[in-house]
Amino acid sequence: MRIISWNCAAASQQKIDLLLGLNPDVAVVPECSEANIEALKAKGYSAFWLGQLSTKGIGVIAGNGWKLTPRLDNLAALKTVAAFDVSGPANFTLVAVWTQSTKGYRGYAAELHAIATHPEWFRNGPVVLAGDLNSNSRWDSECKPNHHSSFIELMRGFGLESAYHLMSEEAQGAEKRPTHYHQWNSEKGFHLDYVFVPAEWRNRISAAEVGTYEQWGKISDHCPVIVSLHEPTSEGSCVAAE
Repeated sequence: MRIISWNCAAASQQKIDLLLGLNPDVAVVPECSEANIEALKAKGYSAFWLGQLSTKGIGVIAGNGWKLTPRLDNLAALKTVAAFDVSGPANFTLVAVWTQSTKGYRGYAAELHAIATHPEWFRNGPVVLAGDLNSNSRWDSECKPNHHSSFIELMRGFGLESAYHLMSEEAQGAEKRPTHYHQWNSEKGFHLDYVFVPAEWRNRISAAEVGTYEQWGKISDHCPVIVSLHEPTSEGSCVAAE
């Protein structure tokens, strides 16, 4: 199973084709258009879009035999966060996130903490949370008390960990691989995009990769986060991911 988070910086068909070239089973795509998602639906993908501007919202895509079903307990108040039941070779809940605050780092962190108003999303079965969080522990001092590190602890309370950090063993706020380049500048890299998975899936993660600036820097100011996992067998062991 491949789970991808990529802020596409306003998607063209070329960008969507590049995303599909990564062969995602499930993808969270901030800044795509409603038209992008409708085109994928026409091709047979299970896909949904939400947002306030039809040209720029958050898209969620499933392919390769996976299916998305929006949860009935989504709240309109969380305009940039939505949960889906994902079914296929395995079943889990996906929480798709794109924070959009105009109040800087403090606003982004506050939007993340609003996810705590949905504890029911995390109660039954495994959960994956993915997207552009626009947040990092390096800015904790500007965001007290609801800063990024306290959000990480909130996720840990739900049994979730960032797949990238599990595999790299880097501390939050000390990432060596940026996912975002401010103003498209290769010298201004920050780690803002995440895929959180159940901590108990740690042994199932075969790779947690971040695209490079050289590959993606002319396409978007964000690079994709790509998490590959082995599928559990009926006996509870793992088989190789596609």
